[in-house]
Amino acid sequence: MTMIAEQPIQTNRYPQYKDSGLEWIGEIPAHWEVGRIKYVCKINQRSLPESTAKSFPIHYVDIGSVTLEEGIVQTEEFEFKNAPSRARRIANAGDTIISTVRTYLKAIAFVDEQQSQFIYSTGFAVLNPLPLIMPKFLAMAVKSDSFTEQVSANSKGMSYPAINSTELGCLAICFPPLSEQTRIAEFLDRKTAQIDQAIAQKEQLIELLNERRQVMIHRAVTRGLNPNAPMKDSGIDRGDARWIGEIPAHWEVSRINWLFTEKDETGYPDLPLLIVSINSGVTVRDMDDTEIRKQVAEDFNVYKRALAGDIAFNKMRMWQGAVGVVPQDGLVSPDYVVARPNNFVNSAYYGFLFKTREYLAEFVKHSHGIAWDRNRLYWEDFKSIFAMVPPLEEQNQIVDFLNAQNEEMSFASTKIQKQIQKLQELKSTLINSAVTGKIKV
Repeated sequence: MTMIAEQPIQTNRYPQYKDSGLEWIGEIPAHWEVGRIKYVCKINQRSLPESTAKSFPIHYVDIGSVTLEEGIVQTEEFEFKNAPSRARRIANAGDTIISTVRTYLKAIAFVDEQQSQFIYSTGFAVLNPLPLIMPKFLAMAVKSDSFTEQVSANSKGMSYPAINSTELGCLAICFPPLSEQTRIAEFLDRKTAQIDQAIAQKEQLIELLNERRQVMIHRAVTRGLNPNAPMKDSGIDRGDARWIGEIPAHWEVSRINWLFTEKDETGYPDLPLLIVSINSGVTVRDMDDTEIRKQVAEDFNVYKRALAGDIAFNKMRMWQGAVGVVPQDGLVSPDYVVARPNNFVNSAYYGFLFKTREYLAEFVKHSHGIAWDRNRLYWEDFKSIFAMVPPLEEQNQIVDFLNAQNEEMSFASTKIQKQIQKLQELKSTLINSAVTGKIKV
């Protein structure tokens, strides 16, 4: 299947072409036609009336539930009385939905028989093809780069770009006779399915790499690098540390407050702003101009200073793994905890350790709040948790080993991601070329 990425797009062309009259489409086959969306489709024909029974069950599809690559990926369940006011659009099997708000998301999907039972956001336009357009061909045409670029170009607004259904209806597509539309749609269904399968296989490889990385990290930070090291029960002398299980016999167990000291240093407004995320740990926040203008009004004097090598975590997301080692001096939110390591601690070792499943479970136990997804882990609770303490030299060895292994795995993952990107580009080019007549199918 990986051979797909190496196959060039076929270059068979039609014998004669003509000017489409549209700069963004260019030439089209001589026997093709050009038509505005409003002349080849009905738009937004059906919607739920306000008289709908309050208990009527709804499988709701919002803009964020649709992607160009995968179509409709999820729904939310409501009764009509509790559903968002925008949950009104009805689509038939064979219709195409296309987002008219946040158009940069390119939330476009073909609606199949099952999905015709869903209710869609009024942020979608529902395109119901007339008899001169095959439903699958229409879906491919509006998914093409040529068309989505025109949707974006005709959208209004900076942070929330949108196009109304009237303006959308004035955009045009080109199309051949029905028999040829069918042939093109079947060709694209077949070819894009092959590409999607190849992408899925590569995504699975990345998942396997990530699983292997987690297993490797867990083994190294909880068992060390020597598989033959004698082990001991970590909780022999401390009953509340028994959840740690066995550790190498020469390791110690200590409460976190013996390893780290909380720091609450403010008054350094000129330092760069740092952010803690679940996936990336601590990074320098990359703010665009809009965000910068918004942040200028904030008083950075109340933000906490974190030094390179500190551990910083988001109190409300620590139980999900929002923790990491600070890469450079900077500022973190007042709602973060900054923990400074003592002289016999390599904070990078604990950056790995605190993301293991055992520690995340322990952080859940020690977090407090009015709702489970708003629980916070405060320093007073965090500092009382027990942690493994290998000798400093061994901490350094573990960190060096994991950094080297992570670098190799990241290189492999990046290589696969580039292959996926090429496949996605191939798919986009193939669709665009076929539905605009640039290649003969």
